[in-house]
Amino acid sequence: DGIVKYIRERISDSDSVALFSISGGLQLRQPFTHDKARLIAAVEKAYDISTGSKTSEARDISENISSLRDRVAAGPSGPIAATPAAGAAGSAAAEAMIAQRMLEEYIQLRSALSAQQTRPVLAALAAISEGLRSIPGKKTLVMFSQGFVAAETLDWQVQSTIDIANRANVA
Repeated sequence: DGIVKYIRERISDSDSVALFSISGGLQLRQPFTHDKARLIAAVEKAYDISTGSKTSEARDISENISSLRDRVAAGPSGPIAATPAAGAAGSAAAEAMIAQRMLEEYIQLRSALSAQQTRPVLAALAAISEGLRSIPGKKTLVMFSQGFVAAETLDWQVQSTIDIANRANVA
């Protein structure tokens, strides 16, 4: 909705606009055009493709995380005494500890994955900027995103992407 609103309200009839998609690699969804209807159609088509593949994956991930959090929250709150009657409680405590560890590992893996997913986004932005370098005048690159994690270890790549855009006169 934000992209469509931007096209309708911020793009003038004299603007030449191309539409790229970064998910699954850099893809040109619509070559440069002045036609807002073509841009909007390309946005809607890209959205339909992206939403269909991500919806079930996101739902599964959400359900798994929710299940782990529920298991951790339902675990015993205090120490378990080592008595024969405490066998079931000890088993529940072990399950809660395992669920907690799985949740911690998942969060750590998702953080690492986020950093890995940031690299291609930055590379795509740099490639688009470099591709626009030969076009005279000032250019604007607008990125619509749900966000991404740019860890400190990627500061050099963020700065490199900014430098490439500046040299290509891309804002």
